[in-house]
Amino acid sequence: MGAPSDADLLIEIQFTVRPGAVLHGDTMYWDAQFRLTIREPKANVLVWAITEQVENAVLQGNRDKNFDQALARIVADLQKLTAQLVAGQRS
Repeated sequence: MGAPSDADLLIEIQFTVRPGAVLHGDTMYWDAQFRLTIREPKANVLVWAITEQVENAVLQGNRDKNFDQALARIVADLQKLTAQLVAGQRS
């Protein structure tokens, strides 16, 4: 592609972390999520949006595992979506 406007679809993934509630004394919980958006670039129309939350965890190893699992779910969601589209084109 020479430019994004030349594409049929644009796929964008975002990772956001916002402060959440303070629970259990002074422990801060965070609202972390992946958001995948698919747009039609010529009209800038949102075609699909997929959001997956990242589970909170206290220990770093668990936070890393939860991050990886949420990312894997977003990839699986995209794979399911594309499989449905391909199956629909064959019908």
